[in-house]
Amino acid sequence: MKEEQEKEIFCKGCIEVIREVLLQRAYTLENRFYLEFFVQCIESTTVDAYEMFLEMPMRYNYFYEQRRQMGIAETLRFFQLTALHHTIRTVKRRKKELEFAEIYPILCEVFCFTKREEDMTLLLQDCVTESQSEFQTLFTKFTPKFLWNQEDLTPFSFAFIGNFWYNSYSDFMGSFIGNIPFHIRRKRA
Repeated sequence: MKEEQEKEIFCKGCIEVIREVLLQRAYTLENRFYLEFFVQCIESTTVDAYEMFLEMPMRYNYFYEQRRQMGIAETLRFFQLTALHHTIRTVKRRKKELEFAEIYPILCEVFCFTKREEDMTLLLQDCVTESQSEFQTLFTKFTPKFLWNQEDLTPFSFAFIGNFWYNSYSDFMGSFIGNIPFHIRRKRA
């Protein structure tokens, strides 16, 4: 029991450290739209991390099952992956208002992407450009590989991760847009 409590405290610490580092980076952005977009992404991801890794010890919660492997690097990758997912989905849905080429370098800067992660981002963007329906499947399969270098997923884990990404994005956009339409936010920036 004590080991479990120590791991929980450690996970919380990792989440908060990464949150603070990324928020500091986001708050340096001059463009108000991108600043607000990425700050909301970081805050929404923080909530997701607490819920998935610490507060939902339910059967088949893939993330909760992996919490023993969480450290600073894995927490950063979780934030990066969530930002990547939300950015690609937002660009796809708002392609007349937002260009991937414009947001891509900012995403990489704020979330500390390595060259490998930048290349991976471009590949995933190409995938969504080619086939929106395949993107969700690919991203779901890619999640455990990126976070923990795992490749095998049970059908339950696959469904859980896919559902997580759907709900995470929906919650993020609901929080980000609030009462101000997307195109108005872009104009204000």
